[in-house]
Amino acid sequence: MNTNINSNREIEILSALYHHLKEYSRPNNEKGFLIEFYEWVIFKWNHSHYFEIRDNLSYKEQEVYPRRTSLKLKEVMPSYDDFLASSNGRSDSLASTRSFYFWTTMEKELFEFFHESIRSEALRFLSKNFCEIDAPWFWDRVFLHDLDPELDHWSERFERDFGFFANFAKPYSLRPMDSDELRLFAQWQLQDFEIARSALIYKDKTPQLSDLHS
Repeated sequence: MNTNINSNREIEILSALYHHLKEYSRPNNEKGFLIEFYEWVIFKWNHSHYFEIRDNLSYKEQEVYPRRTSLKLKEVMPSYDDFLASSNGRSDSLASTRSFYFWTTMEKELFEFFHESIRSEALRFLSKNFCEIDAPWFWDRVFLHDLDPELDHWSERFERDFGFFANFAKPYSLRPMDSDELRLFAQWQLQDFEIARSALIYKDKTPQLSDLHS
């Protein structure tokens, strides 16, 4: 493992990796994250249980839990927006206090999945194109802010765009980066994702929303 990379080479690697992941994460890149995204949505929407709760925002008392039902999300949630906003039955707490709990949603799972997918793609890209470095070691340095101080802005950039609640995951989420940005999948139904996945698998053109809902 090469742990002695000069600054110019490190900048070259960081720049190449960033621009590759930016392209990989674009919703219009049929050879990027898109196919994994389709498959994740289809699996989760088909197989996840619906959790019934009185308030989807928060609870101050930990003993109040969402109630798991026998229904699957596909039976209850008609649109992608509804699917993302639904509870996944898991709770979390604010970092500043362990006394305030809130219930997490499928959208949070989406952000987690995006980050994991980006990491896997980064390791593949680094191993293929920069074989002189250990890919996991390099990736961890970026996200642990372990780069040289003059390169720390790269860590901030990667964290902002590819970390948890990443900017480049937002086009797939309930919160696009720009308020005027088109929500590409907002009103898609489960069947739309299945059609779109099949189109990619068979190298057909990805169906347009107008085609899917005609």
